[in-house]
Amino acid sequence: MADRLQLSDYVWLKPERKSEFDIPIAVRILNSSGGKLEVIDDDGTKIITTVENILKPLHATSKESVEDMITLGELQEYTILRNLHIRYNKQLIYTYTGSMLIAINPYEILPIYTMDQIHYYQERSVTDMPPHIFAIGSESYRELLDTNVNQCIDLLITYPFSQLSNWSSGNTFFHMTMGSFMRGTKILCETSLGYKMDDLISSYIAHLRQTIKQRTRKP
Repeated sequence: MADRLQLSDYVWLKPERKSEFDIPIAVRILNSSGGKLEVIDDDGTKIITTVENILKPLHATSKESVEDMITLGELQEYTILRNLHIRYNKQLIYTYTGSMLIAINPYEILPIYTMDQIHYYQERSVTDMPPHIFAIGSESYRELLDTNVNQCIDLLITYPFSQLSNWSSGNTFFHMTMGSFMRGTKILCETSLGYKMDDLISSYIAHLRQTIKQRTRKP
């Protein structure tokens, strides 16, 4: 490994600890001397380490961020998190994973919801545009016109309520998990009606439970 390392190379640095929450981090090599390396991470923190702590070089697709993480040459938890981290630092809060849109709360108001942005995404293919909730909305509307099928109903047919394991809401979002809480399909909707969706699903599930109880009581 040591003979293949060069200055400015990007490599994965092994985590200092071995807990399930510690993952490799990407660093760039600044200096190398006598088996010691000076590296810098994506947040600008300089670290002194050794060659033995280098896991492997970054895949070419991981050196810069990608809009669709399906295109990452190496799909690992740490490559996905770094890609999101880089984009977040650039105030790019939306990222695709195939047809799924991932959104990270920027905790600030960004100028990405203007009328110009709305017009920019109208009547254009998702695959031709940067990731954005407007792109998903435009695609859903076009799919609704083409198929005459309610896109929300279609979603619930694909993921019936019996598979719901978790859901939460806020002023600007609604989130739910289908199947396994850790490995299931996670759906995030940006909407001002998050609480209403929460109430709707809670009421519907309560109704289903009551119906099931009534059926089981019948002889």
